Amino acid sequence: MPIVSHPVSEILKGAWRAEPAPASVSQAALAASLAVLTSTGAAGLAWNRVKRNPELAASAPAAELRLHAQTMALEAARHEAALVALARLFARFEAAPLLFKGWAVAQHYAAPQLRTMGDADLCAPPGRFDELVDSLRRSGFDELGWSPGDRYGRAVTLGSAAGWPGKRLDIDLHERLDKFYLGPLEEVFARARPAGLDGGSILVPAHEDHLRIVAIHFLRDGGWRPSSLCDVGALLESLPDGFDWDVCLGLHARRRRWIACTLDLAHRLLAARLDAVPARNRIEEPPRWLSATALRAWNKPVAHHLARPAFGAILHGDPSRIFAEVLARWPNGVRASVELEAPFTRVPRWPYQLLFFVRAIARFALKAAAARAGQDA
Repeated sequence: MPIVSHPVSEILKGAWRAEPAPASVSQAALAASLAVLTSTGAAGLAWNRVKRNPELAASAPAAELRLHAQTMALEAARHEAALVALARLFARFEAAPLLFKGWAVAQHYAAPQLRTMGDADLCAPPGRFDELVDSLRRSGFDELGWSPGDRYGRAVTLGSAAGWPGKRLDIDLHERLDKFYLGPLEEVFARARPAGLDGGSILVPAHEDHLRIVAIHFLRDGGWRPSSLCDVGALLESLPDGFDWDVCLGLHARRRRWIACTLDLAHRLLAARLDAVPARNRIEEPPRWLSATALRAWNKPVAHHLARPAFGAILHGDPSRIFAEVLARWPNGVRASVELEAPFTRVPRWPYQLLFFVRAIARFALKAAAARAGQDA
């Protein structure tokens, strides 16, 4: 399969590099892709290539892209200042949580501000989740959301105290990283290394673990965010000597193929270099539905992929919207396959999508029934 051509992929190919090739798309293609690029956090990456084409850089769509990129650069500086303050706070707690994705991945880009900065994803050291949550609360952090625990462990979202340096910082603190199939958390922390935030105590994952995290994260999201695949490309092109592919890919054959297919996809859609990937770990014939699904998702801005209103609210409000809401919630083949632990083969994805959707409806019905039973009790 050749490297794929698509407006968004054409604009973002190799955009994480210090000297990427100039973007060669038309002004019309850039204008048509602008909503996707700006809403999915890829504006800085896109501008890194568009600005190298003088004719394209002088266009109206490029001017809007440049403004978004400049805002991202300011936000990146403020975000790092906020993380430094957080790292120093953890040093006072004598704790070193693991920071992954976000700022930690941006350090592998030619310039960190090329990557958008959102919430800070952290994993507590083994056995210290409750302790860190309590410590952050006592330090003025507000609890914004709570996941009570499922097969992937507990998680809590906390907002920084008033007057936090740099900018307000929201933290997603995780108890475990099981959703990335990394193996024992103790081993992940043993491989981790200091983040290098001045005077602070925060770790970042080993390259092997981090590449696995960003690949699985891209798949779990259904492949709709092109900047997440840029994360894969940036990490793939900055692997250190002695990189252990068995640690990265793991021992589970099906998941090894998931990750290998994602690396191949970064090459086909974004021209990521596969020089560091041994031949035995490459995919010769990736399933065509994988790239097709990602590119379909890249045709739509972020609002299309966000959470929908609850079915219960729709039934009580405007039942005529049910069919449209069902279509909007229909899972894509990438997400359904990963959630159901399905193999990445040439088999069509619709059976997995149907099963995933039916399962979601069943869970919704059970939850609604339990809520009604609680009200009647």
